[in-house]
Formats: sequence, C-alpha cells, structure tokens
Amino acid sequence: MKRTLTLALLLALLVTGAAASVQSNEYLEVALTMLEEGNLFLYQYNFLGDNLIGHRLPLGMPYFFAGVNENAALRVRVCVQESSYYKPGRQYLYGLDCKGFTRWVQREVGVEEHAPLSDLLYQCRNDQLLEGRPAVEWPTFFEPGDLLVVDHGPNHVLMYIGTPEEYGLTAENAPEIAAYLNYPLFIHCGYNPFYHDRYKDYIKEKGYRSCLPPDGGVTVSIVGMEEAPHSRVDFHRDFTYFMVWDQPLPIFSLKECSRMAWIPHQDP
Repeated sequence: MKRTLTLALLLALLVTGAAASVQSNEYLEVALTMLEEGNLFLYQYNFLGDNLIGHRLPLGMPYFFAGVNENAALRVRVCVQESSYYKPGRQYLYGLDCKGFTRWVQREVGVEEHAPLSDLLYQCRNDQLLEGRPAVEWPTFFEPGDLLVVDHGPNHVLMYIGTPEEYGLTAENAPEIAAYLNYPLFIHCGYNPFYHDRYKDYIKEKGYRSCLPPDGGVTVSIVGMEEAPHSRVDFHRDFTYFMVWDQPLPIFSLKECSRMAWIPHQDP
C-alpha cells in the first residue's frame, strides 16, 4: 500500500517548509529508513533537509517479540517467547522488537549498544528531569537519538526524533495537532494495528499458510496527551491517534508508566 501526498499539501509545504528546522542527523538517517514507504516523517526529513534516504521495507519493519536480527525480516518464523499477542509455536513474519530496533540503530550509527531496559530504568540518574515536567518541555533537552525508556507493565524503549513543527507541520496543514506542534515525537517498534492491516494483505499475496500478521512495527508516535479524535480497539488494546494528512499519528500514552528514564545519545 503506497501512500502519496496530494498536490495541495505539497504546495502548502512549499510555503510553510521554511519555518521548519529538521536537521540532518546520523540517528535519523538510520532510524527513519525503517518506516513504511510514503511515511510523512521520512518524506519531510528528505524534503526539508535535502536528504535522500529511502525505506528499507515498503510496508515498514514489522514487530516480532524478541526479534533482534534485521537481516531475517519478513521471513516466516516460529515464536519462541510469549507476549500478549505472540504465542510460542505459532508462525509470524519476523521483525524487530523495541530494543532490537534501537540497538540496530546504534550499531548502524557506530556506537555502543544500550544496556538492558531494566538496567536503564533502575540505574539511570537522568529520570529526575522527567518527573513532574510536562512532556511538551522535553524538547528543550531531548536531542535526536536520545532514548526514552518506560515501564508501563512491560518495559519499552523509544528514540526521540524532534517535534511536528520541525517536520514542517503547521496548524494549517495538520489541524488535528495544531495545539501539539511543539510536543515530542518518538520513533519506536511497538503496537500499531495498521501494520496488521498492511501485512495481512502481504501474507495473502505471498501465499503463506498458517502465518499471522504482526501487531505492530516501527512507528512514529507523539507523546504528551492522552486523547485524540480517532481510536480503534484491536487485540484487546486501545489505539488512539490523530490523522495528519492521510496518515495516523498515534499517541504513546504515559498514563500507565510507573517509571521513565532519559538516556542521552552517544556521539559516533
């Protein structure tokens, strides 16, 4: 499923793009390639920064519980560890999990891979910067490539990529997030039922039998609010999102997070 931008939106971007400030960055050069073809943040990174990075997989990198090998992506694999959706002995398309994705980015950038998430959560001393500080203030100290690690039942890790405004989004071309243009955006490999929709068709086209679609994949989410105009419930989980142009921009909820940690990026 290829997404394209309408002529009207392209013309709007030519007018508003000058106000954007997304800058070329080694972490973004790697991380954004795992988004699906036509993803607006991948497109805007190239459009505004005169960059030429592409997508690695047309439908994006799928999620696979305990997935760590990017070279095996899209192969049919049996799950050996269990989560709420992934069951041992059942077949799925292989992909990466959250830490598999962020560690892959770090390897590609040429820095040391981060520690286990539990160590980052309970040994990191930067978490006080997040306590009692609204997420809209995080971009004052977060930089692209920095990690946010959260405990919201399972542990999860996300990578900061900037704000909507830095990617050329405005109240005019993205009215649903007009009040949130300076909120933080994170790229991560996690729950996103739109991946299930896309890869369900892919599996059917390939003729794979007894193979289940992923329940998520590499996604850009916005952080700092708990409500949005759109929602769906899949696999007994709520998925809440804005529509920006023709694409969903999901919320990553902090409501259930019992602990968070900020991990500054390493310079290559």
